[in-house]
Amino acid sequence: MNGQEVVLLRKYAEGAYPQMKQDAGSDVVWTDMLSSYEYFGVLQALKNYIKSGNRFAPTLAELIAGYQQVLSSFDADIVELMAQIGRAHV
Repeated sequence: MNGQEVVLLRKYAEGAYPQMKQDAGSDVVWTDMLSSYEYFGVLQALKNYIKSGNRFAPTLAELIAGYQQVLSSFDADIVELMAQIGRAHV
C-alpha cells in the first residue's frame, strides 16, 4: 500500500469515527505499518470492523488482524470454488 492509499483509508475511517486522531505523525505510522499490505484487503477489514458495531476507531493491530481474516476467508472461497469446478468436470 502506498501513502496515497493510506490517506484514503484514514479518511474512510475518519468518516465513520470523527473522533479519530488526525495528524501527520499518525499518517507516517499508518504508512509505515501498512506498507506491506494490500489496500483493498485492509479496506475490507476496515469495513468489516465498522459493520461489526465497534464504537471506537480501530487500532493498526485490529486492522492487520482483520486483514488476515479477509485473506483467510478469500482463500477458503477460492478453495471451495476450485472444488466446485472440479466436481463439475467429473
